[in-house]
Amino acid sequence: QITFFVSLLVLNQKRIEDGRYDYFAFLRSNASSSAAEKSIRSSNEDSGDEQGVPPDETPHDADIEIRDTKSDNAVSTKLNDDTGESSDDHGQDNTKDNSEGSKASDATAVDGNTDKQQDRQDADILPIDVDPAWTDIMIAHYIDVLLHPTVKVVVLVGFAALLGFSCFSITNVEKDFDYTVLTPSDSYVDEFLAAEKKYRPTAAGGLTDFYFRDIDVSDPAIQQQMFDFIDDMYQNHPDLDTPPQSIWLKDFLEYRNATDVDPSAANRTFNEALDDFLAIEVYDKLHSGCLVRDSETGDVKASCTTFVYNIPMNAAPTQEDAYAKQLEITARQPLNKGDGRDKMFTYSLWYTIWAHYGIIERLVLQTLIGGLIAIYIVTSFALPHPSGPLLAVIVTAMVDVGVVASIPWLDLNMNSLTVIFVAMAVGFAVDFNVHVIHSYLHAPNTKPNSNEMIASREDRVRYALSTVGGSVLLGGLSSFFGFCTLAMSSSELFWQFFKMLISLVSLAIAHGLIFLPVLLTYVGPVNIDVHGVATEDEQNDE
Repeated sequence: QITFFVSLLVLNQKRIEDGRYDYFAFLRSNASSSAAEKSIRSSNEDSGDEQGVPPDETPHDADIEIRDTKSDNAVSTKLNDDTGESSDDHGQDNTKDNSEGSKASDATAVDGNTDKQQDRQDADILPIDVDPAWTDIMIAHYIDVLLHPTVKVVVLVGFAALLGFSCFSITNVEKDFDYTVLTPSDSYVDEFLAAEKKYRPTAAGGLTDFYFRDIDVSDPAIQQQMFDFIDDMYQNHPDLDTPPQSIWLKDFLEYRNATDVDPSAANRTFNEALDDFLAIEVYDKLHSGCLVRDSETGDVKASCTTFVYNIPMNAAPTQEDAYAKQLEITARQPLNKGDGRDKMFTYSLWYTIWAHYGIIERLVLQTLIGGLIAIYIVTSFALPHPSGPLLAVIVTAMVDVGVVASIPWLDLNMNSLTVIFVAMAVGFAVDFNVHVIHSYLHAPNTKPNSNEMIASREDRVRYALSTVGGSVLLGGLSSFFGFCTLAMSSSELFWQFFKMLISLVSLAIAHGLIFLPVLLTYVGPVNIDVHGVATEDEQNDE
């Protein structure tokens, strides 16, 4: 922004001085070429005057502008170049006065030549007039249409209806996450997931495990609580209907009860019996991976048992409820009431997805509120009137509400990806309206080339739109065309980005260039002294 972009601005200024079009710099404007030739001819004529032009080619009367340094008011007077004729009319008594007048004329002529030289220097650095950009022409006509009384009422009613409809649409936003958006459209993973959804619609829960840690599994009372935890989960969880097919502790106890009838094995310790149990190949393959044992004592430090949820893949509400229910059952187990470290719990990789469904609404709300607070704080330093930050927050909030409300209409769902879009919307939307507000507040107190005061809100809106309206529109259009490249991607993820960003840009431009200017004509501040010049009310008081 402060290095490369500044260099581009310098090159663009040279383009303007050379009279070239903005998008087609290889073409010159005809009006600009004529202006350039006229400027060159004027420069050549001035050079001829300095070198000496015959008196008969010089205008007899010269209008010279003399500035009163005390009152700073410009007055014009005509001085006759032929001072000799004037001296004959006045006679001998006025010889001294004529001499002084001649000196004054010479001094004034010198000042006039100096002014001409300064004007030529200014002309060298000022850009040559070029044809107005198409955005400026369009904005000029657009302002007249937008500020028509009937149009303003239609705009306010329309955007109020849009806000109400957006609030209603937010209630229809559904939470879900389609994993196929992370893969290209031609990926074999999409085919696999589609086949699994067709033939195994309830297998999306994946493998989940009961975990036990920091307990003495050799204690029969602890063993009973482990079985109670599993039974409690299957009896009270609506998405679990089939108990685990194999539980290591159950298989071990059945093995020990069957082998303890042998007198040689009856006196074995728990760890010795577990060693013999895992020495059997079938049990070793089934359960050795589920046990973590102390390398010295052989005590079981942690263990697990695998089970499966019967939950469809695209069933976010069910997944959210399943995660919350297992937390509730886990919390009421006696072994988990103590130091805050659960000794019995369930875990699955799917929980990371299911858990975020429960906090996503709160996360979106916190993101929006935090972003709006940040906007208010930052714009308080950049905008010279207290109403500026408040207007920026209001308009940005309306854009954000519209972005969230557009989610179901774009065939999308609320998930971690769309939360990213909502967070982007906060910073993206404020960029469109804060420029208009800033220009409105910094409007000069007098109209250009006139001493007429800018006293009304409508005058300030006209100044703001004519100053930055075209730039804001071009910024939105450039963003729009830049985002269009995402539509050509084979990934569903980038297609979702494209739809959300187009919705965001459209809402931001509409609110920044349609709703905000109309709103400012009703509630925008009027008597603002940004330039150190008294406003109309202050001048009337004086």
